Amino acid sequence: MKMRIVAVLLAICSVACPCGLRAQGYLITQKQHWIMTWDGYKLDADIFAPITTAKSLPVVIFSPSWDFNKIEYLIPAARMARQGYITVSYTARGWSDSTGEINLGEANDMRDVSTIIDYILAEYPAADPSRIGMSGISL
Repeated sequence: MKMRIVAVLLAICSVACPCGLRAQGYLITQKQHWIMTWDGYKLDADIFAPITTAKSLPVVIFSPSWDFNKIEYLIPAARMARQGYITVSYTARGWSDSTGEINLGEANDMRDVSTIIDYILAEYPAADPSRIGMSGISL
């Protein structure tokens, strides 16, 4: 019985905690970043990256749903990073700790995503500009 409880706790921690535990695949890093938008606002973002010497890694940006923040996609972002992706979970402008006016899929949202892509390519040299995708329920 004790072994089963320990196994369940380890499984939960390896899925829910982006803390460097090896669940499967790569060990990962998680860093909080303030990404400045084109018009001077700050986006609160967590970026996960596998610890690897690979020179070309795909990127996935997780877009938050309406009235949610970056926490919504932290677990999927950590899981994908363990599989070799650089991932970003961010809070859209105007919500939670991100500054600016709230938008509804407007041009500013698209510009913000472009800014996030530029930031990733500048700060993470292993990010492959030809393999960038997006996931989420909104935007």
